[in-house]
Amino acid sequence: MSTLGRVLLTVALLFAAIGLIIVGVLTVRMLVGLRALGAQLALTRAELDPRHAALSAAVDAASSGPETAPARAGHTIGGASGAAQKG
Repeated sequence: MSTLGRVLLTVALLFAAIGLIIVGVLTVRMLVGLRALGAQLALTRAELDPRHAALSAAVDAASSGPETAPARAGHTIGGASGAAQKG
């Protein structure tokens, strides 16, 4: 192998090594960012879980009362009698 061939091979190997180092650094940065994002999501979920439970309980309580029953024929939802509706 000529000297020029060795130099080109060495340069190519150096570029390949530099590329692998860059890929490794970017991968580590991405994994650290994902870990931080996961921690932030866990904190946010811990904050929102009690609120979600309270809202779900409020919706359940509001939808289970008698005032949510459908109006009977001849009655308004406000409870007016049939005579009042007829005038």
